[in-house]
Amino acid sequence: MPRIALLNSVRRPPFRVADRPLYPSLKEDYAVSCAELDTVVESAQRVGRSGGVFGCRMTGGGFGGCAVALIEAAAQQAIVYEIAADYLRRTGLEATLFVSRAAAAPG
Repeated sequence: MPRIALLNSVRRPPFRVADRPLYPSLKEDYAVSCAELDTVVESAQRVGRSGGVFGCRMTGGGFGGCAVALIEAAAQQAIVYEIAADYLRRTGLEATLFVSRAAAAPG
């Protein structure tokens, strides 16, 4: 079975998502976050594992970068709605959310 098919067939991630969030170190130790990015990560954390979010963190260079969340595919629509709605309530801004799936490497 190709690796991507195996990953798509499991109900839980085939790896352990750290119990201790990695995000605070970027926010507190390196101070490379911003209020809007913090809001996205906090919204995803509120949804939590019971809502289908396995983890969420900042990625890229920070200072307004982006966040990446590992989510359960079956809960995608509800998660996107909840994060966008919470972001709008808390910031007054509309979030831009992109959904992607893992794919095999080219070639």
